[in-house]
Amino acid sequence: MRNTAIFLLALFTAGSQLSHAATTAVAISLNGNGSATPLPGGAVSLAFSGTGTFSPLGQVTFTGSGNIASIGDLTVTSPITGIITISFSATDKIVTSFTVPAGILIPSLGQLTNVFGSATVTSGTGQYAGATGSF
Repeated sequence: MRNTAIFLLALFTAGSQLSHAATTAVAISLNGNGSATPLPGGAVSLAFSGTGTFSPLGQVTFTGSGNIASIGDLTVTSPITGIITISFSATDKIVTSFTVPAGILIPSLGQLTNVFGSATVTSGTGQYAGATGSF
């Protein structure tokens, strides 16, 4: 699985090194690879990683995992949920939970050109300790 996801005008709130909690507009571009592991009952576990840019914050690496509840019922708009850890450095990270339509991650379903997914920042470390928000 290889794909590029671009989310424009993403917003998240970061505390700590910023003088106060602030909302920062960012453009996000991610490239990565992943794998899918079938599970009993028709579910599928996903694992992925890659690199990207959170402009204007800088280069990132990311790792994540996701789940497909039932591969037999999968459509281009079926939700895939999971967790992504985005690392700006060894100590500066944000952790998000996400939901995206299956068509953005599984091209054989028919690539979507206009999709909306969401990610909620659930925690952070280093300068992003206490981070919250969504994109």
